[in-house]
Amino acid sequence: MQLSKQQKAWAYYDVGNSSYQLVIVTAIFPIYYAAVCPENISLFGSVWSKASFYLMLFSMSYLFVGIVNPLLSGIADFSMARKKFMIGFTITGIIGTIVLCLFDSDHLEIGFVGTFLSTVGYSGSMVFYNAYLPEIAKEEDQDLLSAKGYAWGYLSSMILLVIALIPFVFGLLDSELASKLTFLLVSIWWAFFSFYSISRLPKDSLSIKSNKNRIVGGYIELFSAMKKVYSQKRLSLFLASFFFYMMGVQTVFYAATLFGKQELKLDDNLLIVTMLLIQLLGAIGANVLSKLARHKGNFIALSITIVIWAGVTVFAYLMQSAVEFIIASIFVGFVMGGIQSLSRSTYSKWTYKLKDKASLFSLLDFTEKIGIVIGTMAFAYFTDLFGSMREAILLLAGFFLVGLILLICSNQLKSAS
Repeated sequence: MQLSKQQKAWAYYDVGNSSYQLVIVTAIFPIYYAAVCPENISLFGSVWSKASFYLMLFSMSYLFVGIVNPLLSGIADFSMARKKFMIGFTITGIIGTIVLCLFDSDHLEIGFVGTFLSTVGYSGSMVFYNAYLPEIAKEEDQDLLSAKGYAWGYLSSMILLVIALIPFVFGLLDSELASKLTFLLVSIWWAFFSFYSISRLPKDSLSIKSNKNRIVGGYIELFSAMKKVYSQKRLSLFLASFFFYMMGVQTVFYAATLFGKQELKLDDNLLIVTMLLIQLLGAIGANVLSKLARHKGNFIALSITIVIWAGVTVFAYLMQSAVEFIIASIFVGFVMGGIQSLSRSTYSKWTYKLKDKASLFSLLDFTEKIGIVIGTMAFAYFTDLFGSMREAILLLAGFFLVGLILLICSNQLKSAS
C-alpha cells in the first residue's frame, strides 16, 4: 500500500504522541516516580502505597477524559470542530509534560498535576485523531494504515529514547536532571510532529446549525451514534470484548515497569533497555499482525494476540528473574501495537458506513477509558490488599479470558449472518 501525503501526515500524529506514551509513561517516568516519591502517600485522609497511588493517578485522569470526551465528540460532530478539540487536548498534554519538569521530592503535588494534564491531553486527543481514519483510507486499507501509525510511533519513540538515554549512560548529568530534560525533549517532539500532522488533516466543514444548540446537539449526536452501534449485536459484542481485553492491556502498560522495579528489583538500565526492545518489537508486531489480518481476517489476528496476552500475565505471576522479565517483554512487545491497531481498524471497518465518526470513535474511546479506570483501580486495590503486585496480575488474565470469549461470540454472529 502506497500512502498518500495526507495518510502519511495522519500517521505522523502517532509519531508525536507516542513519544509521551512510550518514552515517559512506559520507560522514564515510572523509574523517576519510584525514586522521587515516598513509600506511602497520604491523600484525602487515605494512605496509598507508592505503586497503587501511581495507578490511581492515571485512573483519575482517564475517568475525567471518559466523562468529558463523549460530550465533546458529540459537539464536534454537531458543530464540525474535531480539529479544534484535537488541538486543544494536544496543547494540554504538552503543557502537562512540561510541568513534569518541576516534579521532585519537594513538589509532589506539581508532579501529580503534570501527570493528570499530560494524560488527559494525550488520551483526549486520540478519539478525534482516530475519527479521521475512515475518512482518509478505504475500508480495505485501514488495517495497514492503522498499523503504520503505531509502527512509526514505536520506531520514532525508540530513536527518541536512545537520544534521551545518552546523559544517563555516559553519566553526563545526574538522573534527576536527565529525567527532567527528557520530559522537556518529549514535549518539543510531541509538539512538532503533532502540529505538523494536524495542519495537514482534512479541514472541518462549516456548521450550518445554530450555535445555541451545540451542547444539546452534541448529546443528540452522541446518543444517536450509541443507538446505531448498540442496535448491531455483533458490534456490541465486539465493544464488550474490547472493554475487557483492553482493561488488561492498559493496566500492563502502566504497571509493567513499576512491577519490574518493585517486585523483581531490576536495575534501571535493564528496565530502560527492555523498553527499547518492546518498542522495536511493537513496530514489527503491528505490521506482521496487520498482514495476518488481511490474509486470515481480523478475528483470527485479534484472537491470537489476546491468547498471547493472557499467557504473558500468567507467566508474570510466576516470574522470579530478570531473564523471565525479558522473555515476557518480548511477547508483550510483539502484540502490544498489534492489539491496538487491529482494534482501531476493526472498529473503523465495522462502522465504515455509519455517519458521525467523532461520536462513534468517542464511544470506542469511552469504552477503553472506563476499562482503564476499572482495570487500574482494581489492580491498585488488590495490590494493596495482598501487599504485592504479583497476586493482582492474575486478575488481568481473567480480563483477557472474558474478552476472548466475547470476541468469539461476535465472530459467531458474523458467521450466522
